[in-house]
Amino acid sequence: MTPIRKWLAVLGAAMGTMAMGLSFSLINTNLETIHQDFGASLVQLQWMINIYGIFIASLLVTMGRLGDIFGRKKIYLIGNLLFGIAMLGAGLATSPAMIIGFQALYGISGAILLPLSQAMLVDIFPE
Repeated sequence: MTPIRKWLAVLGAAMGTMAMGLSFSLINTNLETIHQDFGASLVQLQWMINIYGIFIASLLVTMGRLGDIFGRKKIYLIGNLLFGIAMLGAGLATSPAMIIGFQALYGISGAILLPLSQAMLVDIFPE
């Protein structure tokens, strides 16, 4: 792999991780708007926040292992696809339940992207 491709991979992994962090914080800053626009209850708002953490914590190690078994790049690309679907779906959601579902999908994509981005960087820069 050429040095330029290596650094492009670093840039891609860093941007993906940054996008995950920014997207997660967006739900917290928009809770009042979600409550007003969708009539979401306090319990639904709590699920919107917590479901991401539940999924990412429970699947982080498993998704890292899937990357080891089936190939890190392939699983990482699937994670990026799921991340895009989750963000698009949450943005187009018409009910609190849809937002919760897409936040869960977002947690699954985070469980894929976080360990695999680090593992791929170790593969690219082994020294």
